[in-house]
Amino acid sequence: EIRMWRLRLRAVKAQKQLTDVDPNEPVFKLYKRVSEILAEPVDSFSILAGVPPKALESSNEALNTTHVINCDTLVVRSTAITTKRAPVRRAPAQPKQPAAPSLLDVAATAAEQHMDHADGIDRLGSLLAKATDAQAEANVVMASLRSKMTNELRVREQERLAQQRLQAAIANDFTMAPSTSQTLAARVPALDVTFKVGPRKTFTEQFTPFPPTLLRMVITGIAKDPDARENLRGFNMALMSPRVFWNVVRTSGGGDPEGALMELCPNLNWTFLEARQRELSEKALENERQAAAEAAELAEANALKAQLKAEREERKLARAAAKRAKQQQGPAGKSAKVQATDN
Repeated sequence: EIRMWRLRLRAVKAQKQLTDVDPNEPVFKLYKRVSEILAEPVDSFSILAGVPPKALESSNEALNTTHVINCDTLVVRSTAITTKRAPVRRAPAQPKQPAAPSLLDVAATAAEQHMDHADGIDRLGSLLAKATDAQAEANVVMASLRSKMTNELRVREQERLAQQRLQAAIANDFTMAPSTSQTLAARVPALDVTFKVGPRKTFTEQFTPFPPTLLRMVITGIAKDPDARENLRGFNMALMSPRVFWNVVRTSGGGDPEGALMELCPNLNWTFLEARQRELSEKALENERQAAAEAAELAEANALKAQLKAEREERKLARAAAKRAKQQQGPAGKSAKVQATDN
């Protein structure tokens, strides 16, 4: 019987658990499955796997003959090539009426009005599209502006969600229950956590519960890295790795996640949590986010591999003990049988 694999998919548009992955199937079928999930052509992205991540080429080669192993994380990167438009030849500038608002004024006004709306990204994109139709000569500039503003809104939404996670944990205003969307082939039953994101709105997300030993290994690996340990602050942990965040909260049953960290790993030096975090530029913050996320991913992968290795060693020792016991029972059983025959 073939044991199915479980892989974690990490892409810009989605993060998903891939279950029932046949390790004997060719790699191109994995590409096809990822293409269906992302709703993108197969030739528009590439897949990286392993620690450190290495390219996994689409081929007829079986998945279990590559460097991919069970429970690996697949990182999806876009390979689409964007072409620059030819510069627009403009006529000599003509005097304009000062009363007409400029395109940048329209964009800035739209951003201010829709920055805090839940559907602000779509509404802002629609308004900017209309503005560019009115002034076609600024299409190239507006395309770049629209992309940057959309990305900024997404970052703000993720930060807002992280803050709501943290508030729910501190106030103990959340619920955890076995996931109803998990397949029977999953190795570890997942949990669904639900918390408030508005007066009448809740948000539910899924995470895999870690054994305490594995969680301590992850936390210790991050805490010992001076560049990555800032990721263990309450807000940063809720933003960078909701899985680790909810596992830490789960160990304490709710409350301050930083206090739960100190109780979980009391032998570590937690004085850095009391120090004020230095202010960084937007670019430095983004670099720090990426580095912290990669460090957390690496620590989780190493801890999981260590756990799998320990389980293999434990099974190996159990088989050896059973074999020795069987060998010892053999002569004794034979002697007892002969004695019974004599009687």
